[in-house]
Amino acid sequence: MLNVFDKLPPVDVVTYGAINYNPVQGGLGILGRYFKAGVKFDFAPPERTEAAYVPPVAPPPPAPATQTCADGTVIEATATCAAPPPPPPPAPATKGERG
Repeated sequence: MLNVFDKLPPVDVVTYGAINYNPVQGGLGILGRYFKAGVKFDFAPPERTEAAYVPPVAPPPPAPATQTCADGTVIEATATCAAPPPPPPPAPATKGERG
């Protein structure tokens, strides 16, 4: 800490309080008491240590190939779809074909 006893700066009648006043021209003590602090930081990477080797996990097996039948069921690709049921017979005619 500089200017511990808050000593007043010397009066300079040429620059002190004049137009375009610049405190740098007055020398030390113009600013009064001020504090100065700093921080030191080391950007060097830390020493590298060898980590224990962990083997990767095996991926899951692939899903089996499938197919979708006409009735909406899903079966394996190697299987065959069941035959669809036959269509219902036509309704019997109550009258002749031509009316």
